[in-house]
Amino acid sequence: PDVLVSNDQSGLAYDPGTLSPNTHYYWRVVAQDEHGATTAGPVWEFTTATGDTCPINLTLQSPQVSGLSVTVNGTVSSSCSTVTRLNWQWGDGVSSDQWFPASHTYAVSGTYPITVTAYNDLGDTETANTTAYVGTASGEMVTVPAGEFQMGCDDANPNEYCFSNEQPLHTVYLDAYAIDKYEVTNAQYAEFLNAEGNQWEGGDTWLDADDPDVRIHESGGVWQADAGYEDHPVIEVTWYGARAYCQWQGKRLPTEAEWEKAARGASDTRMYPWGNEGPDCSRLNYGYYCVGDTTPVGSYPSGASPYGALDMAGNVWEWVNDWYDGDYYSTYPVDGWPNNPTGPADGTYKVLRGGGWNCSWSNVRVADRGGTAPSNSDYSVGFRCVGAAPGP
Repeated sequence: PDVLVSNDQSGLAYDPGTLSPNTHYYWRVVAQDEHGATTAGPVWEFTTATGDTCPINLTLQSPQVSGLSVTVNGTVSSSCSTVTRLNWQWGDGVSSDQWFPASHTYAVSGTYPITVTAYNDLGDTETANTTAYVGTASGEMVTVPAGEFQMGCDDANPNEYCFSNEQPLHTVYLDAYAIDKYEVTNAQYAEFLNAEGNQWEGGDTWLDADDPDVRIHESGGVWQADAGYEDHPVIEVTWYGARAYCQWQGKRLPTEAEWEKAARGASDTRMYPWGNEGPDCSRLNYGYYCVGDTTPVGSYPSGASPYGALDMAGNVWEWVNDWYDGDYYSTYPVDGWPNNPTGPADGTYKVLRGGGWNCSWSNVRVADRGGTAPSNSDYSVGFRCVGAAPGP
């Protein structure tokens, strides 16, 4: 040996630290007394082991998914080395170095294989895999149980500002039903158009495909959502087009009462799906300045309704089945509303609910109601469907 590892040691033990794998080492000790005389000990030799000499323990938990965002927790450790890096391959061509928890946001919903590789300071690696489905699940619904709720605007709420077409507050009983958790997306509506075509009804086509704001286009006989807008709510769709889609799904458009109960719940007369606190850009997409356009459905979990329905405030207005009458609430029967009301028998306009990405705070209130002709379409109008409640 010709490398001096340590000098002037007085102890009887010495720790050389971590050695390299698959390496041959020689070792000897030279002792020196107080007079400077030295004695060299024997030479020992050994070779460090090869292969998995220092295993890395890497485990993953099931991904936590919220809309298009996924978070993965887990643990990584090694008893004989230092883990220096975790590299994630997210399955969409993006990689990143992150420690737990690691998170990623996808542009398009789908099923993605996720791979993480751990590296230590000895050059060893360990890989673990998981799979995540992100985005909206077609047809996912939430259940609204049977019972009464308070419909309309509560002028006893000190935070409220009520309009005449929202009053009086009245009690309504509804049977149980299920409502779409998300607004219908461009990708879902494109599926429908590929199955049924873009039919004329009510004096216009179901989808105004010629409008510059529309995000679904036909090419070679195939309808497809524009790239990057697959999970945004469908817009430029007429009431007839919304009704036709729901029927194609074996569902229907919600009544105005069903929509409001799904947004408000049955425990109070809250102004917004989340409560009485004022809206902000962490709870919903509204007011032009949050985003200035539609956002992928389900992007605001903190703005969920009591039943778990998302985007009941903001993003896009939503068609419901009822004809609009500004005096409808004020003409309700003296002996109480009938169960499961379906609105006026006829009219000129169909009801719109929930407000859109370009609306003010007053339009995204639960009680706010408006209407437009069923043949109209708009860059801030979409819809969701209802169906039968699941059995016991």
